[in-house]
This record gives sequence, structure tokens and C-alpha cells, in this order.
Amino acid sequence: MADGWTDQCRRTLINFLFYCPKGIVFLKSVDTSDASKTGEMLYKLFREVVLFVGQENVVHFVTDNAANYVVVGRLLEQEFRTIFWSPCAAHCINLILSDIGKLDEVNDIVTHASKITEYIYNHCFALNLMRKFTGGREILHPAPTRFATNFIALQSILAQQNALRAMLTSSEWTSSSNAKESKAKEFVKLLFVDSLCSE
Repeated sequence: MADGWTDQCRRTLINFLFYCPKGIVFLKSVDTSDASKTGEMLYKLFREVVLFVGQENVVHFVTDNAANYVVVGRLLEQEFRTIFWSPCAAHCINLILSDIGKLDEVNDIVTHASKITEYIYNHCFALNLMRKFTGGREILHPAPTRFATNFIALQSILAQQNALRAMLTSSEWTSSSNAKESKAKEFVKLLFVDSLCSE
């Protein structure tokens, strides 16, 4: 398996891992920051990994599905007839969610939901009260990708909408000084917009 990512120092790294019946093992990490990640360059890098591990020990390569990685997969399959390549399913789903999120109707509702979660998680009073009214359930659940997080948060808001609305009509909220702030009033309007619930 190959996992490309960028670290805090903005270096582009590719981690190589392999899976066997005993579990996943980290093989190595390669800094490719100064290289043009062409299919040919990546193929040489992947080929080194196959030869190091042993062709007889490699059955399947999984990478993301960018065009340069597709080239790598095809070249590996041509040279090593017993190796198969496939794109990472999580990466494919991430790209699908990204595309769906670009649709105007979806972007509007996700933006709406993001404003709700931003307010709650940036205000301790609102966060503690939300946890009380939802029975300790969170509406923001980190996911492996930003796009999945957006959709999971939207689903959580919809699942907890009655509890959130009950929170905003409770005496704890209405009598608090926090509820009188302009941002709090905008937050209340966001939760009582019908379009959030009808989507």
C-alpha cells in the first residue's frame, strides 16, 4: 500500500506499507518533495519496493487513483504478471464526496451546518448545554477526510435537531447573557431555518 501525504513542514512523503496475515507493517517513507511525481518516476520507486520485498511476496498494490498512480499500476502489472493494482476505495469515496459537496444545493446546506457546529464548538456555554440536551452526544465527529466530516456533521445535526431546538427554548439558554449576543441570535436563526430539516 502506498499513502501519499504532506507533513507539517510541507514535505511531500509517500509511506509504503504492506499487509500480511499477521497485520500491517510499515516498510519505509520516501520524501518526494523535490521530485516531479510522474508515472515513470513513481514506477521506479514502486519497483524498488517490489524488488526489496520480493516479487513473490507482492500480490496487490493499492494507491490513490490520480493519473500518475494509474500509470504506475499499469506498468507494475505489465512487468510483474502476478501483481494487481487497484485504487484506494477511501480515496475514491473522498473524491465523490468532494464532487457532491461542490453542487450548489449541497454546498449551501453544508455551509449552513458548518456555521452551526462552528458556533457550538467555539462557545463553551453552548457546547456544554448542547451536550446536556443531547445526552452527551457530539454533533461533530472527526472523519478521515474533511468532506466526510462535513456530511457526518450534517447527519448529526439532523439527528439531534429536536434536542438542539429544545436547548434554545430552554430557560437555561434564554436567561443566559450568552443568548443576548448577536452571534448567538444568528445561531438561533440557523437552527430554526426549515431548509436545514427539509434537505
